[in-house]
Amino acid sequence: MNKQSTEGKRNAALRPVLASAALGAPAAILLTLPLYGAARLAGSDLHVVTPGSASGTVPLAAVIGACLAAAVAGGLLAVILAGRAHARRLYLVLTAAGLVLSFGSPFGAAETTTTALWLCAMHLTAAVGIIAPTARTLGRTTS
Repeated sequence: MNKQSTEGKRNAALRPVLASAALGAPAAILLTLPLYGAARLAGSDLHVVTPGSASGTVPLAAVIGACLAAAVAGGLLAVILAGRAHARRLYLVLTAAGLVLSFGSPFGAAETTTTALWLCAMHLTAAVGIIAPTARTLGRTTS
């Protein structure tokens, strides 16, 4: 097999992966915003303490920014894995590990357990919007 046909196969595998990864950010934001609103309506101030700074409420912009950052990371991982054997399995294992590790941030920074639980629910919800469509696409594009 020559180099051009290998590159063509790789590019063909990347197109649907990039398309599904690009949908991850809006999906994560749309799924997470109702949780943010529900937390605020339920009376949770979503107060967190970050090292070296005072306590503060998690702003909506931070939620949106975190969704965007997670979607970019998930998309980059998908691009790296696209076209490889067991790409979907690797993607799911690595993103699940990242999700579990991401729970450390809410529990480490939240002032209350309620805030930590709301933030973890937002992490989980955003992960569903990012991981599911890309994993489905990776399953169809592996060689």
